[in-house]
Amino acid sequence: PVVLFAPNVGVLTLLSIEATFSSRVHVAYNVKQFQVVEGDDLAWAVTQAAVTLVLVGLAVVELVVEGLARWRHGAGREVRYIVADLVVLAVIPVVFLSMRIGQLRESADIMAKATGEDGLGGVPWASTDISVDVKMDRFFAGLEELQGMSVMGFVAASVLLVRDIFATKAHPRTAVLVTTIIAAADDLWHFCLLFLVLFLGFGALAHVSFGMRTTEFHSLDVTFETLFEMML
Repeated sequence: PVVLFAPNVGVLTLLSIEATFSSRVHVAYNVKQFQVVEGDDLAWAVTQAAVTLVLVGLAVVELVVEGLARWRHGAGREVRYIVADLVVLAVIPVVFLSMRIGQLRESADIMAKATGEDGLGGVPWASTDISVDVKMDRFFAGLEELQGMSVMGFVAASVLLVRDIFATKAHPRTAVLVTTIIAAADDLWHFCLLFLVLFLGFGALAHVSFGMRTTEFHSLDVTFETLFEMML
């Protein structure tokens, strides 16, 4: 891995290169960038979060009013769907935005820590008493705080995407996808079970057959990632 840091713009770039030399040469690389958010950029991010929270508040008011109306008319079973909407449309965005804004406000301190003595700058590369694995663990530990929100952001966006798809059920002509999925849910469930078993089996087979020769199959998690990319 190679770390490039431009302090004048507050951008840190992590370049990872893996090469396999066997019957054929294969080189793979991965680039990740992290940026300090300050000044006008931070103000704009806070403004966007504030507008989003206002829209979330309006959605919450609408859902609460609708839930009370249905409860009074004896439609108690439908209230659970409104509670689910509250979690998806209110709780998840609020939690994510609160954590994200806090991370953006502290991005400069996090970057300084990641590149300073407590992070990348403190790794004793010249020491012969510390193993390479320990050095690499300390190397990547300095970047954990910078990339810690990516997984939660992906989960939040995925949940909201599913919610948007189910929202198309409101109109008969746009509800084709949702009604088809609901009608085929039982068959899809059994298909997913069969697919998972086959996927795990082929993953183990690929790891055993090619793990010693290519980096794409050198571990089970990387093998499953490679199979998923090949499937796509």
